[in-house]
Amino acid sequence: MATLRERAGRVGASLEETRREHRKVPEAGEAPRLFVIEVEYAVRMREAELGWIEEIVGAELGAAVSWGQEVIGLAQDGDGSR
Repeated sequence: MATLRERAGRVGASLEETRREHRKVPEAGEAPRLFVIEVEYAVRMREAELGWIEEIVGAELGAAVSWGQEVIGLAQDGDGSR
């Protein structure tokens, strides 16, 4: 779960930076909205990813997500051999 928390931090920081930069474009009158649609899409995708991560890490699902010993062994050994 620590790795997911770290990822949430990185995604959240990236999302905030993208939002900050995106707000500057219309305010400066640099480009019509048509040309910033891709950025808006990227923001929505990051919001969805962050929401998913927070849901998994959250108390309601954190305990519900469990990994069997076989899967844990695969992750630790790389190929499942011991």
